[in-house]
Amino acid sequence: MEPINRMSAKELVTEKLREAIYKGTFHAGEELIQEKISEQLGVSRMPVREAFLVLENAGLIEIKKNKRAVVKEITVESVQEQLEIRVLLECLAGKKACRNGGSYENLICIQRQIKGCLEGEPKQEEFRFLNKEFHYEIWRLANSPRLEQMLQQLWFSMPSVYPRDIPQNIRRNIEEHQYIIDALLNHDERQVEKAITEHINRTENLVKFLLHQTQDDQ
Repeated sequence: MEPINRMSAKELVTEKLREAIYKGTFHAGEELIQEKISEQLGVSRMPVREAFLVLENAGLIEIKKNKRAVVKEITVESVQEQLEIRVLLECLAGKKACRNGGSYENLICIQRQIKGCLEGEPKQEEFRFLNKEFHYEIWRLANSPRLEQMLQQLWFSMPSVYPRDIPQNIRRNIEEHQYIIDALLNHDERQVEKAITEHINRTENLVKFLLHQTQDDQ
């Protein structure tokens, strides 16, 4: 089954707002105006309203009693803590995926499409979407709705990483994803845990660099 390379309006708005918050376009304490954002992004108010709820659950904004959405302060320490929790939960999901013995066909298909992002001009937006789908597929294979919900919430609390060398970042992700796939195919829980931990730990270093860079620019 081929995954659909398309985000919903809610997902697109959520990604744009998350990126703007982490890049410092919106500062802590700043109010997000629903009407203004819908006009800027060329969407109706509904996906913006839905995106606000996702971002509130992720701890990036706070929706006040008067419906005002205000950006919350983000610290390196809070992001590090969330990544530590994500390592624990995603490793658990990977081990559950090993035990369940489901089909890894979708995961392999997504990996193949990620490799296609290197053909011609590197396709950064498509890579971001497929990278998300890769991790979501592992969570789905765990067959634990509560665990999947918790991981989704943590995912949206983290920034997408924007390294300067996009092709190198994609190649590194392909290599690390393949270690995870191979471990799953071998039903090796210990190796799955190791591969996922190393993959997310590298992400942690990139996120810290991004946050320090953003703080230095402000």
